Amino acid sequence: MKIEKIKKQIQNLILRIMSVFMVFTLIPHMHVHAGSTTITCKNVPGRQVYYVDGIVYDTPESHFLRADGIPAYCIQPKIPEIYHPIGYVGEDPGWTKMSELDQNIMLAYAFFGYGFDGERTDERYLAAQDLIWEYLGTTNITRATIDTTQKKNEIRSLVEQLRTMPNLQVIEYNHNVKDGSFFTGEVDCNVPIRVVNTNGNLENFDVVIENGTLVDVNGNPVSAVVGNEFYVKVAMGQHAKIRFINKLLSRNDEGGENQIIYRSSINQDVIKAGKLHVDSAEINLHAVGTSLNLIKHDADTNLQQPQGAAESFAQTSYELFDETTQSTIGMFYIDESGISNTIDGLYYSHQYSVKEITAPKGYKLDTEKKTVLFNQLPIDTNHISLDVKDDVIVGKFSIHKLFVDKHQSALATNEQGATFTAILQKHIDRFGSFEEAYQHLSEFTPKEYAVITTDEEGIAKSGELAYGKYTVRQTGAGDNEIELLKEDFIFEVSRENQPEIKYEISNISKEYYLRLVKKDAETNEIIDFHSAGFKIKDAAGNYVVQRVGERSFDTFQTSTNEDKKYPEGTFCIAQQGGTITTPLKLAPGSYTIEEINSPNGFTRQLQEIPFTLKQENVVNVDEDNNQYITVEVKNNRIYGQLELQKQVEEYQSDRNLVTEKSLAGIIFRLVAEEDIIEPIHGNVILPKGQTYTEFTTDEDGYAFVEHIPLGKYVVQEIQTLDGLVLNETTYPVEFNAEDDVTATIHRKLAVTNEITKTEITKTMISGSPETPGAKLQVIDEENTVIDEWVSIYQVSHKIAGLTAGKKYTLHEEMTVDGYYYADDITFTVNEDGSVLAVEMIDKPVEYLIEKVNEEGKAVSGVRLQLKNLSTGELVPLPNDGISTEEGFHLNNLHAGQQYELEEVEIINGVHRASTIQFTVPKYNPTTSGPIKIQMIDLTVDISLKKVDEDGKTVVGSTLEIYEATQNENHEYIPVLDENQNPKLVYRFTTTDEDVYDIGQYVKGGNTYILHEVEAPFGYELMDQDIVFTATGTKEKPQLIQAVDRKKKIYVRVKKVDAEDHDTVLENTEFTIFHSDSTIAKDIYGRTTVGLTDEHGFVDFAVPYAAEGLYVMETEAPKGYEISVEKYEIKHLSNLNFNPDKPVELIVADEKEKDIPTGVGISFGVWFCIVGGIIGIAWTFFSTRCKRR
Repeated sequence: MKIEKIKKQIQNLILRIMSVFMVFTLIPHMHVHAGSTTITCKNVPGRQVYYVDGIVYDTPESHFLRADGIPAYCIQPKIPEIYHPIGYVGEDPGWTKMSELDQNIMLAYAFFGYGFDGERTDERYLAAQDLIWEYLGTTNITRATIDTTQKKNEIRSLVEQLRTMPNLQVIEYNHNVKDGSFFTGEVDCNVPIRVVNTNGNLENFDVVIENGTLVDVNGNPVSAVVGNEFYVKVAMGQHAKIRFINKLLSRNDEGGENQIIYRSSINQDVIKAGKLHVDSAEINLHAVGTSLNLIKHDADTNLQQPQGAAESFAQTSYELFDETTQSTIGMFYIDESGISNTIDGLYYSHQYSVKEITAPKGYKLDTEKKTVLFNQLPIDTNHISLDVKDDVIVGKFSIHKLFVDKHQSALATNEQGATFTAILQKHIDRFGSFEEAYQHLSEFTPKEYAVITTDEEGIAKSGELAYGKYTVRQTGAGDNEIELLKEDFIFEVSRENQPEIKYEISNISKEYYLRLVKKDAETNEIIDFHSAGFKIKDAAGNYVVQRVGERSFDTFQTSTNEDKKYPEGTFCIAQQGGTITTPLKLAPGSYTIEEINSPNGFTRQLQEIPFTLKQENVVNVDEDNNQYITVEVKNNRIYGQLELQKQVEEYQSDRNLVTEKSLAGIIFRLVAEEDIIEPIHGNVILPKGQTYTEFTTDEDGYAFVEHIPLGKYVVQEIQTLDGLVLNETTYPVEFNAEDDVTATIHRKLAVTNEITKTEITKTMISGSPETPGAKLQVIDEENTVIDEWVSIYQVSHKIAGLTAGKKYTLHEEMTVDGYYYADDITFTVNEDGSVLAVEMIDKPVEYLIEKVNEEGKAVSGVRLQLKNLSTGELVPLPNDGISTEEGFHLNNLHAGQQYELEEVEIINGVHRASTIQFTVPKYNPTTSGPIKIQMIDLTVDISLKKVDEDGKTVVGSTLEIYEATQNENHEYIPVLDENQNPKLVYRFTTTDEDVYDIGQYVKGGNTYILHEVEAPFGYELMDQDIVFTATGTKEKPQLIQAVDRKKKIYVRVKKVDAEDHDTVLENTEFTIFHSDSTIAKDIYGRTTVGLTDEHGFVDFAVPYAAEGLYVMETEAPKGYEISVEKYEIKHLSNLNFNPDKPVELIVADEKEKDIPTGVGISFGVWFCIVGGIIGIAWTFFSTRCKRR
């Protein structure tokens, strides 16, 4: 049993030695490339047993895989080995064979395996491997040396922790709540948003905020999240992303950046460990602002339609003001429907106010600000429609009704019970008549009509009536016998705070005072600042002269606050400003009014104004109930008009941006040089230093300002065009009335601007002028190309009209060959109009192309070709592209363009290198010397062995190598030289060297024919030429075995009696031996042992042996002594390779002699003696072993 045990141990030892030998043999081949990735395998000692689908897998050790040095795990437990270390293909994590859940689980197991928290042990690795296998259905995993139970439990716990996700609530300021772990929602902009984790605190997570700011509850920035909640603020319009990354994911630095699966058709698939790019939670928040619009209502009716004469609320405007930032946001404009435009992008946290700027027609301006607070909005909206209301302008009228019964008395009595109806003219027009409108009074607002009846005093008063004209008609009388007023009259509400209008209605013939009112034709306001004088003519053309006491008056001057003396005959008394009432009444008749002087600042009315005093029943009365007729005389104000012309200085340049475009857009300001007083009431309408208006030039540089109030001003340029220098000079201009006829005072002004000047030059880094031809651009901040040109030798490029103070970029769009693109230069144009000099410096492109082998040694004599892939053109190379030890120094490559370096001709002994594509950097790299490109030619490594069929070296064979080509039948044939002989590459004769290096004589990748010209003696020529392609390299050598078959040697041995050669001996045994005394084999592989026949012959056919053969008699015939002589087979010739011409040997034996000395002890006796000695020795040895 011990012997059996020892034998078994010896067998195991031999197997282990062989295994180790095989492993060491395979180590150089275990690198599996999948793209740029290498997979290696390390054995972990200890038997491993596991089950898959009920099948047991039993391996002597476990495997530790690495991909590119990074731990990798098997995901195919049914394939326990890497049988062949090739054929791996890397794929992205988008695996097609597994579900996303399966992928994530196994990725997590791999992540928490080897290297997690710095634990780099086989136990940790195998625990992760076991969990992956178990997840894939593997059971009962056991190992002889390692127990992974504890580590597996740790990894399971970590995976469970990773699966624990925050449950988040996003709480806005108005308590609007959004919750979940992954969601997208809209939030208030610029207001701290509270984020709460209801599933524990956040200490286990890194919170990453993109496009947002981590703040405290007051909005102040903070640096870290503490506890289970935090605040974040997102700017208006931003899309913020908040990612919650489990801190476990930063605790393994062993893996790569990505996890990749590697597949193989014959090996187990593996997964390379890497970082887990998974968020435990993610919130996407879009910060939206609030918005506001206005809805216009009438304050009385609460309707979106106006009362009175106005048709709509259109042209009403409001200003939106941010009270928080104290800035104007924009304007609201009400349309015909009563709804304004919407202003959005407003902040929840800000307070705003709305103020009316322009009231609608017929309405009072609301001067009160409306406060807007968005933080009181309900949670389901972020918009406010604000109701705004205005009060309509109103007025009143009263009627005093008198009646005179001429048949009874001439005295007038008050008429009681007279009814009058006033209807807004807009409704009369709408219905077509007063009568029809009267039928629809109930459809009008209470302020759009009035029905009044006189009392016992004959007085009737209306209520408030809305802005507009009204037709007033008597619609009833207190007595049926009293005739109704036959004509209607007009009452108008035309302005705010209009006094009550009184009317007296009677049938008494009257005389009237004439009240002259001086008004501004533009505003219809009474002119009370300066006086106007009038004369009155009767129908005959005579001036009316009124005598009061001893004084006579023919001129009537309107009342003002001026302390002014007038010529004799001028009537002027203090009364309502801008009016004059004649001291005496005028009788009914036709008259005209002649204006003899106008108020200062107004033109005089040149046309006489006619008027007629009729026997009217309805007249106005003043406070003293005096009846008067009013005649309004309107004058036009005198205004100034400014004509400004913009001019630009002349400057010689390559590009003038100002003259290429219009001069429109230059802004000027007209500022009061003194208090500007309006001529109606004498009010200061523009204090000194205040701006009257801003105006802008047209495309030709002209600007016109009209309707300028008279006075002294200065003109200031406040904004000029891009490319011009702002003219800061102030230009005085004065507008004064020239007479009382000229309505417009014209002034002209010319303003000249300097232009900005930029001069750009381009030089080499050495300071010398650059080779011309670079294409340059000037680009503005909006990435718009302003100017583009090609550089000229020693000539600067001048640009006029770049915007002063603005940043520009000088950019090289296209450089010239041999120079890098220069770095962009940012510059700002001088604001004072002085010349700005900009210099762009280029650095030359320098490349060194080296041709080397794998050892870095220069390869000379090959021809290279360099092609510009961007243009398709070939680039000239030094020395016609033939490589030298110095390499190629190039300075003619174009920056930013792609090139292809190709080896077009190679020399013997090297492989053609792969084509190299490279892109010259656009911009100057940081390297100090030239950029080096090495094209590596691998050395051709081809060994030739010339052997026989037994693998022994054949000496003396003459071989030739020819270049090969294919014929029409795709057969390889030699390339012929000019003499139509095969083109010889190399000729040699084999020696006793084992292998021959023929790689130095051939070109890699080419196909050749190996032809045996002459075989050594005893060998056949090769059956056929060997066609081979030179593929061998130092890393993967190529071996060619050329086999020569040995020729057949025919040998005939004749056995004769030594004393009588004619006596042949039968049954004599002969054997052929090699020179090393081993028995030769015949051509059929049998041992060459044969017996002579009855003729004494024995024939052999053996393969030729260059080292020699000999024949010996190995058993003599009975009665003869055996011959001990070696009969060498020599002096061979080609004839001996013919069965008809065998090598003939004659061996003679002598008869046995009987010698009693014992010298001739037979072979059998000697055999017994030797056997006995061996038996005794074995018995002795066995006895010694037992004793031990």
